[in-house]
Amino acid sequence: MDEPLRLRSGVDLTRANLSYDEGLFAALVDGRRSGFEIATQLGKSPDEAARIIEVLEVKQVLKGPDPYDGMIFPLPL
Repeated sequence: MDEPLRLRSGVDLTRANLSYDEGLFAALVDGRRSGFEIATQLGKSPDEAARIIEVLEVKQVLKGPDPYDGMIFPLPL
């Protein structure tokens, strides 16, 4: 929950079949704030936030972590 959360590109929250809490949480995802920060703003416990994040991942609303983040690739010569 420490990583900034990001929405998948092109996701339509109005068609994602989300509960009120899931939709509100997803609406606050801006690519800069972590799940913990959003949970704190909404007054949610870490357990509630983890459950909501899991649901949003299953429903493919959130973008997963980039497996190449932080890797350095050599430049072709």
